[in-house]
Amino acid sequence: MMLAFYVDQIQQNSCRYFRIVLRELKTKAKPWESIRAVFKILPGENVAQALLSVAEMYQIKLE
Repeated sequence: MMLAFYVDQIQQNSCRYFRIVLRELKTKAKPWESIRAVFKILPGENVAQALLSVAEMYQIKLE
């Protein structure tokens, strides 16, 4: 549980894409559920690519 918390904190503080997706989706659960779904569909992707896919699914502009 603590590891998940630390990963979440690191993502929020260091990943611009994650902060944008989190802000647009309004809850913390929805981005993580979406990232998990992308990893199930596209195995082997990294988190940055997963976030880009999530942003595309929800039509979020990352610029």
